[in-house]
Order: sequence, then C-alpha cells, then structure tokens
Amino acid sequence: MKKTIKNIADVYLGIPKLTRNLLPIVVLDHIIMALCLNLPAFFKKAEHLHYDQIGQFISIYYWGCLIGALAGGGLTLFFRTTKISGVGLFFLSIGLFCLFNTNHYWVIFCSMFSLGCIGTTVATSNITSLLKSVNQNEKIKLKVISIDLILFNLCYSIATYIMLDLSPSNVVFVIHVLCFFLVLGGGWLLTKCQSALFDVTKEPGKNKKISLPTRKLEFFLLISMVFGFGLIFSMVKVVFTPTLLERFGSNMVSVTVASINPWVVFIFQPLIVYRIKNSNSTWFLGFGSLIVGISYFLFGNVTGFSITAMTLILLTFGEMMFAPLSKHFNIQMYGKGKEGVAAGIWKAVFLGSGVIGSEVSGYFADRFGAYIIWDFCALLGIFCFILSCFLRRIKRREEFNRAVIGV
Repeated sequence: MKKTIKNIADVYLGIPKLTRNLLPIVVLDHIIMALCLNLPAFFKKAEHLHYDQIGQFISIYYWGCLIGALAGGGLTLFFRTTKISGVGLFFLSIGLFCLFNTNHYWVIFCSMFSLGCIGTTVATSNITSLLKSVNQNEKIKLKVISIDLILFNLCYSIATYIMLDLSPSNVVFVIHVLCFFLVLGGGWLLTKCQSALFDVTKEPGKNKKISLPTRKLEFFLLISMVFGFGLIFSMVKVVFTPTLLERFGSNMVSVTVASINPWVVFIFQPLIVYRIKNSNSTWFLGFGSLIVGISYFLFGNVTGFSITAMTLILLTFGEMMFAPLSKHFNIQMYGKGKEGVAAGIWKAVFLGSGVIGSEVSGYFADRFGAYIIWDFCALLGIFCFILSCFLRRIKRREEFNRAVIGV
C-alpha cells in the first residue's frame, strides 16, 4: 500500500518546478478543448439542434484540430514554444467569446473551426514545452505525458458539469470568465516565461522540416491504430452527452456518470505508468484499444446507473493503457528536437480522424439511431487490436519495446 501511494505521489510531485509552473496554462487550454467537445449537450439544450447539425459543427472543429496540430508541430521548429502558446491564448479568447455570443450558423461554424485550429496549436506547443522543461530526462517524459492526459480528463469532467448541469445563461457567464483568464495566461507566457529550454533546438539540417521517422513500418502501424482510436472517440462525442441526458436527465446523476472517467484516470494513471515499464508495451496498446471499443459498445446497450458506471470504468482503463504510451512511442521514434513535430503528428491523426468520425456519427445517429454508433466502436476496437498484433510481429519488435521499457 505504501509503495502504491509512493508511486502515485511520485508522478504528481516528481517533476521539475518549471514543469509545474506551466500546468495552469495547460489546464486553461484543456478546459477550452473539453468545452468544445461537450458542446453537443449545450446545442441540445440551448439550440435544440439535430444530430446531423451537431455532427457538422463537431466535424469542422476537428478539421481545425487537424490543421492546428500540423501547424503547431511545424511552428515549434521555428519559434519559442511559450511564444506560440501565449499568442494562441489571446486568439482563443476571441474565438470562444464569439462562439457563445451568437446564434448565427456561420459564426458558430467559423468559431468552431478557429477554436479547433488555435486550441490544438496551443496544446501541441504546451506539450512540447512540458517535454522541454524536463531537459531530456527520459524517466520523467512518460510522467509528463501521463500528467497531460490526467489534466485533460479532469478538465473534461469540469466541462461536462458546466454543460450538463448549468443553465445556458450561466454557461455563457463561465465562458466570459474563461476569456479573461485566457488573456491573463497569454500575457504571463509572453512576459514571464522566458527559460532558454523553450527555445528552438539548434541542430542545423535536422529539425527544420516535418518528415517521417526512420522506422516507417512501426510508425504507420502505430499511426493507423491512433487513427482508429480517434475515430472511436470522435464518433462517441456526438452522441455521448445527449445519451446521458436521455438516459438520466440534466442533473447530477448525468454529471456523476460523465465524471467517472477523469477521476479513475486521476487515481490509476500513475500506477499504469509504472506497470508499462515491466510489461510488453504493445500488449498494452492492443488490449487498451480493444477494451475501449467493447466498453463503449456495452455502454450503448445498457440502461442502469451501476452497469453504465462499470462500463465507463472499464473503458477508462483501456484509454489509460493506449493514449500516453502511443504518444511516447511516437515521440521516441522522432527523437530529440522534434518533440513538437511528433506531438503534432499524433494530435493531427487522433483529432483529424474526428473529421470523418463526427460526420459519420451525426449522419447515422440521425437516420438510424444512436445505437448503431456503439456497434461501430466495437468494430474499431477490434481493428486496432489486430493492428497491434502485426506491430508485435515485425522484425524490430524487441528494439521497439526495449526503448520504452528502459525509460
């Protein structure tokens, strides 16, 4: 028991002070992204939109995420990461204010695109700053990636409460407060956060372009898994919160159910980090994606509170197994100086899959019912698991695993 508590505490406290100073900025950006992903609930309550319209708005958001992830990764090769984040926070406040102060279709459409693009650019720059702040300490990098996931899930819980439990007018008030903090955060990054660690890594001829890593077969298998994993989550985003509203109503029961995922991540993610070092890591990838797909299938076909909670706990373990490890694999394949490119590619594939997933989800849910989406989730989970089996059998499997186990 003492060892378990020590491991959990080590993940949260065993990071440099500079890294901890960046976490409030990371939280701000994660809250904005989480609010955007929970907008289906707001659109249902305040705008009374159909699934196909919600799917269009979420799809254009993911288009923005795709462009922003690639742009963010590229910008880190030329500019200080904290400068990218600081400027981005100012534009995020403008886009967020416009989104929640209009009923015009095209203003919402353009705001969703800009929030996806700028928000993901900032997120890519933020994770690059976090990785640079540990000064090439490989033992802490996986911790930092896990903390980033944990913070996003906690922010997602907060955003879910805001969207599900607050009235539309109170939601708008919260948004105005967040816009104010975004401006403050941007000013702090541009004036106070000046460490040389955030400067561009100077290795001439190596870091000034976006390219594929040398281990291309592993890379394409991994990225294909990330794409399938992203499809699951993007399809679910269109129907998840509306399903909770239909199943439990707009009350604390829905909020409690939606908060299961982030709090399980908060408690158990540190233990997963330590377990990864002592196990076949591709096993974690394959079974993690399979668990997520099957769990969402079960979630869509049950009705009771207890069984719903159990399926969400199960899928959270699958998410914890797949997400941070796949990011770490990709960053290691790209190597020193290209952390931003690796993070940008991962985000581009994961969030870019939402361009397809949200459109498909909105279309099929509106015409055939939301239940069909949960069937797609199961199939995608199986697809990712099959890809992981190929990943384990390629010639460089031992080298691929040893790089992570030895972190």
